[in-house]
Amino acid sequence: MRPLEVEDLPGPHQLQDPYGLVEPERRRSPQDRRRSIVGLTDAGRARTGQAEEARLAAERRFPAPPDEQTTATHIRAQRALPPGR
Repeated sequence: MRPLEVEDLPGPHQLQDPYGLVEPERRRSPQDRRRSIVGLTDAGRARTGQAEEARLAAERRFPAPPDEQTTATHIRAQRALPPGR
């Protein structure tokens, strides 16, 4: 994951973090001195990890897409229905 850059944030570049997730200091990007890099605190990294776990858990709740044989069977069944059904 690439670092969050101030330029990625909407609105004015006054970063205010009431949750303590983002480091208060900005540093210049070594690749592009015009950009500032914002880092995460330990709490921010932990929250990012929690968000990733939640994303993976949500992804596991969705069924896998059907295989080609199942898809073909469903298509044949739909085509066998009378029109208007």
